[in-house]
Amino acid sequence: MSGTPALWLPESALLDARTAEPVARCVQAWAGEWFAAARPDLPPRWERQQTVSPAMGFASAYEGRGLRLSLRDEGRLTLAAQLLGRELGERDLRMARDRTVIEHLVGAALDALAAMLRAAIPANSGDDDATAFVLPVYAPTGELLLRIEAGCGLLAALALRWAGSPRKGAALASRKSAFAPQNLRLSARIGTSRLALAQIEALGPGDVLTLDTPLTAALDALIDDAPAATGALTLMPGDGDFQLQLTRPATQW
Repeated sequence: MSGTPALWLPESALLDARTAEPVARCVQAWAGEWFAAARPDLPPRWERQQTVSPAMGFASAYEGRGLRLSLRDEGRLTLAAQLLGRELGERDLRMARDRTVIEHLVGAALDALAAMLRAAIPANSGDDDATAFVLPVYAPTGELLLRIEAGCGLLAALALRWAGSPRKGAALASRKSAFAPQNLRLSARIGTSRLALAQIEALGPGDVLTLDTPLTAALDALIDDAPAATGALTLMPGDGDFQLQLTRPATQW
């Protein structure tokens, strides 16, 4: 399996008229070089297609890089008529040589269209199954000439081409500068004592509680009641205030 994720965009972007424009432009340029009759007609955008079974008569004339050209047998005769600029009937197919010439002409024209499409579609369009979307190509008389079928990967690559690269936003501010004005409560936990409920109810003025912290033990420094660092407790000379001397800088908490 490939490690490259498939391109994805919402269907509204895939079916945008700008996604069909590069392929339609190729078809019109190809018709300008090969058609003796009027230019073909195409819908303005790709269409979501239903599953096409082989019984419907469509055969693949080219397939590669997420794209397929397909047409019916009668479509080959219609396409040959557009290439030659005149109607073709049974009398034009009486000889095997005539059928060979027409078949060669149609094949060469389709090869030329496939080459133009390969040059126009993005190289990163993927190799997904070209069965999801279709762009039908009609003769000016309304007859279906051929179908250009494409997969989601190709349409996503075409849509990304007209959408352009994502706009670069301003860099996010440092978390430190965002948090710097916040007020936090720094406290020290001197120790705890565990008593039964009956002992607590019996406490009175003058009782002494024994804490579980030895005098020489490091004390916890807390930020909003969450332990963050350790330190040693000292007594400020002169005014009787306590001090907590930290053992690590705040950047290491």
